[in-house]
Amino acid sequence: MKIYTTIPEFLKFLESHGINFVDSIQDGMVSLNSEKWNEFNSPKVKYNLYFYYKSKTSPGYKYISAIKEIRQYTGLDLKGAKDVIDGVGYTVRYLVKTFENHDQAKEAVNAFLACGALVELEKEIVRF
Repeated sequence: MKIYTTIPEFLKFLESHGINFVDSIQDGMVSLNSEKWNEFNSPKVKYNLYFYYKSKTSPGYKYISAIKEIRQYTGLDLKGAKDVIDGVGYTVRYLVKTFENHDQAKEAVNAFLACGALVELEKEIVRF
């Protein structure tokens, strides 16, 4: 692990990782760009969509439609999507996709609900 001994050295490290909120450095004083700092420091929200198994014979469950939705949102092939649907139990959940946009997440939830699947949308707040 590298220890940074000067502020400019540390700021160059941050910039190399896409973190840039410093306007200028003069006489050892750091001037921050408040908009960029607030954007960096504000929590990011992610929405995780989980799929739960439901029996093929359950009323209202559209097995083929559920396979299509799993394929659409995960990019899995037909066999992979069938394995997900057949292998996930009531106590096990499968992370289908993580969304950064709430509207897209709700659209995916509605698509799964339309085919009678059990899904859960979990809101996750991420800092840094």
